[in-house]
This record gives sequence, structure tokens and C-alpha cells, in this order.
Amino acid sequence: MTKKFDVWSLPEVLIVHLKRFEQQRYGNTGFGGLKKVDTVVDFPDELDMSPYSLHVGEEGARYSLFAVSNHSGGMGGGHYYAYARGGTGPIEERSWYEYNDSSVRAMDANRVRTAAAYVLFYQRVH
Repeated sequence: MTKKFDVWSLPEVLIVHLKRFEQQRYGNTGFGGLKKVDTVVDFPDELDMSPYSLHVGEEGARYSLFAVSNHSGGMGGGHYYAYARGGTGPIEERSWYEYNDSSVRAMDANRVRTAAAYVLFYQRVH
């Protein structure tokens, strides 16, 4: 048996949700509670979705990372904050900022990939 998955059309904004919680197993049949997964995922700044799309069309299939939602803490509680590009101009040239409750501060682009990354946001580049 084979399984095939094709994308019919591509969205303006592509949202990628990383699996950050897994159910623990006990033995062959027992299931326990959920556990947070803290693995660092090396996600790309740029995505080319054309190999996965049936109808790329004129608008193209290139995407640029523009935001990352993060979760720190564990199953019993935690905190959400975000990294996002701000300013004007082409999305891939904008500066990165950390948005944490009521504070916003500039940050270096090499700090975007952490074990806290939870949801990735990509904007289609025309």
C-alpha cells in the first residue's frame, strides 16, 4: 500500500504546528500522561513548496519565515511568547523582535530556533 499527499493550492500564510506533546507509554498496552517534547527543530528560513503543490500558478510557492510562537514550561503550566519580523520592506529583510507580554525588544536572527518553538508562520514571497 502507498499513501500520497498533494497540496491543491497554496495559502498566502503557511502555518506549521510542531508536535510538542506526546503520550507516554507504559509496557505494551498502558498509556500514561502527556509529556512535553523539548527537541530543537532546525526549521528553514525559506521554504519552496512547489514539489508538494499540484497547481503552483503564477504566484509561486516560495515562503519566508516571519514569526515563531514559543512555549516555555511544561504540562502543568507555562508561558507563550513570540518572535516575529517587524518593519517595512520585503519580509525576508525585516528585523527580528521578541514579543513577550508587554515588552518588545530587538533580537538577533540566530536566536529564532530554540527548543521552545511551537508554531511557525511563513509568508508567501511574490
